[in-house]
Amino acid sequence: MKCVLYSTIVTAAVIIGAFPVLATNRITLVYTNSLNGKIDYCHCSESPNGGLVKRATMFKKLRQEYPSSIYFDTGDFLLFERDDLLSKYLIMGFQILAYDAMVCGDQEFSMGVTAFIEASRKLPLLCNNLLISDNGVFKTPFKRNIIIRKGLIKIGVIGTISEKSFLYFDKKITSKIQVSEQVAEIRKDLNMLKKQNPDLIVLLSHSGYERDKILAEKINDIDVIIGGHTQHLIENPTYSRRTIIVQAGMNGAHIGILDIYREKNRTVKFSNSFVVPDDKEPADDPYVRKLINKYKEESRTLSKEIRFD
Repeated sequence: MKCVLYSTIVTAAVIIGAFPVLATNRITLVYTNSLNGKIDYCHCSESPNGGLVKRATMFKKLRQEYPSSIYFDTGDFLLFERDDLLSKYLIMGFQILAYDAMVCGDQEFSMGVTAFIEASRKLPLLCNNLLISDNGVFKTPFKRNIIIRKGLIKIGVIGTISEKSFLYFDKKITSKIQVSEQVAEIRKDLNMLKKQNPDLIVLLSHSGYERDKILAEKINDIDVIIGGHTQHLIENPTYSRRTIIVQAGMNGAHIGILDIYREKNRTVKFSNSFVVPDDKEPADDPYVRKLINKYKEESRTLSKEIRFD
């Protein structure tokens, strides 16, 4: 089943307890993962997807519909194999989409550790347990956590990645990377964030669905885990103890919309749905389309393979 422009697939609606639900306590999180380099749309008969060019248009529509919505991505937006030219244009495309926070995936390092860290300065990346070698000294290149304010809503956001995410990379990459133990680092950030009394705490996790379930069981005070890496399309979000776990599938085809209603400092209701832009709807974003045209032109000039056409 597919949907276009304002159509949604409603996959879960859960009411918890008997508290009244007030409109002012609604928090809307828009989330994506695993674009896998799909900057342009795909005329795929089984699963057409709109790529980054349609996603950008959809984000503009969603921002009009949900003025206080917050936008997250959990990584693997680049290809697993190295393509520096496409990576350059994908990163420029993500700047246009203006996410509030992102966590990097393992695939981002396909362009090289140093090159990605330099390019990533233009993106709102978080990760509390990824260390990168700087002349033999391992340092954290990203912010550990942030507070996002939208209207009266205050959201604490943490980024994390699993060491196992890099299982299939060679030593040219992994020798420059260290990944600290997740649970201890997340607890450090929770202690920092709780001092600021956020309305919601979100963990952006590039760890895989099974690992996310373990994190939810081991760690208190995470309200939402937005996952990635394993490319699960979670139609019925897991609600573990107090933590909602979501993920939006593969190849960037789905845009997740998680509506959370809070009362007395707890979640009393949530609903999850997806919008699925395809190769026809909505219209192309003109700025991303220009990037795609420049990518094609530069590829032909350099006699490089175009990843789509």
